Amino acid sequence: MEAIGEMAAIADRLGLPVWLRGGWAVDFLIGRVTRAHSDVDWFALIDDGPRIAEEMTLLGFADVTTAAPGQQIDLQRGRVEHSLALVRLGAHEEPLVGGGPWEGDPWPTDMLDGPVGRIGSLKVRVISRVAQIEIKLMTPTWNPRLVRRQKDLDDIATLRAMRGRSTS
Repeated sequence: MEAIGEMAAIADRLGLPVWLRGGWAVDFLIGRVTRAHSDVDWFALIDDGPRIAEEMTLLGFADVTTAAPGQQIDLQRGRVEHSLALVRLGAHEEPLVGGGPWEGDPWPTDMLDGPVGRIGSLKVRVISRVAQIEIKLMTPTWNPRLVRRQKDLDDIATLRAMRGRSTS
């Protein structure tokens, strides 16, 4: 979780929003760690990604990006990896895929409207619960090379069980 705090602190210091996505976002929505994680997934605005990456390299992270420009920035230090999926905002502020083969395709409309999640004293923005479910359900449809994993099914069940609570 130290790495999450580092990223959140950098984004906050720069005045740039970032949103947790994936397994860590589920954990921050429910307020506890549910399982071991191999990486930390984020969304960042496309113009902010390079500035955040530059600051992370000052903390010893290396840019190990292999994705198409504007699609994602991957940063690694030791066994800790951050993936910043880059988001472009459309004419009506709707989130769109920032680059790569799906550039301009829509993300869930309410994705960036999620709450601030918390584990202990660490607070970070997370994508909305509904968007999390949609992304986890649709990923294998959007990209057939990616299979639905048991941990994704578990996350979907956890997120669905939260319906009616005060999170988005």
